Amino acid sequence: MTSIYVTRVCRKYQSEMLLVDSWSGHKDDLTLARVLPDADITIKLIHPKTIKYVQPLDVYFFRQLKIYVRRIHDFVRCNFETSQTKLHDRMFIMKMFSIVYNQLGAKPFQNMLIYAW
Repeated sequence: MTSIYVTRVCRKYQSEMLLVDSWSGHKDDLTLARVLPDADITIKLIHPKTIKYVQPLDVYFFRQLKIYVRRIHDFVRCNFETSQTKLHDRMFIMKMFSIVYNQLGAKPFQNMLIYAW
């Protein structure tokens, strides 16, 4: 858990429950105690291997998004080796996500988006 999030969001409330996944970066109770010593905040962890039931957007959308972006990235890297295309360039990333957004907005992907919500 980052101290920036804690100071910006959790500082507004005196008593709350914070639901986080089981990623090791979210398990830092010392940050919470240091930043908000007087707050009554309960941390509940989502058990590993259950995120697909709690956050369906991760399963039904972000997974496919990552696969699609990776395929475009690999295609450009393999087929345009000698060109001046910089895969880390901001314009390339914006164009790539524009293509992905356009493709995932097509009719065959509508059911995937409905199930993700």
